Amino acid sequence: TRTFWVTVGAMTLVGLSASAAVIHLVPFLTMQEGMSAQGASIVVSLRFGASSVSRLVWGFAVERFAINHCLAVAFLSRAVHPLALVLLPYPFNVVVLVATSVTGGGFQVLQPMAFANYFGRRNSGAILGAARPLLTLASLAGPLFISLVFDLTGTFNLAFFVAGGLGIMGGGLVLLATPPQKKADPVTKSATA
Repeated sequence: TRTFWVTVGAMTLVGLSASAAVIHLVPFLTMQEGMSAQGASIVVSLRFGASSVSRLVWGFAVERFAINHCLAVAFLSRAVHPLALVLLPYPFNVVVLVATSVTGGGFQVLQPMAFANYFGRRNSGAILGAARPLLTLASLAGPLFISLVFDLTGTFNLAFFVAGGLGIMGGGLVLLATPPQKKADPVTKSATA
């Protein structure tokens, strides 16, 4: 359905974007910001701690707000990560990264909820099975792209700008994912006619 492809497209864009703050955070902090490996590991721990809180936040929020609105906030928060890292000076970039991880880290909660809310729980295994390979390709391509751009330019800046832009596009696109219209069952329709 259109809703499936819009949702998967938005998640793919964010998957490409998210690798900037997940896979390349330590190299960015140590190689570009000059932070020690120990300092970078503390930042990673703080980010994962904030991301864990995010799962609680989204667990409650998804019961009260439309899933596409929740996804949009989470996706835009994730898009802020690479942009903040290159646009803000240290240590403000790290503070923004950790703070926005509270709203940007709930992907493990929101992704299955989106498919279950849109398509029902009965078929969620098949739907997630169809979506997962597409989302995995994005997770593979993002780190490779960022590494290639870093090798060509000697900096993470351009790649992180692109990653942030893709995340923003994903946040906007997911707002177009509305619940699909269920088709009337021909047996029920003829019985009531």
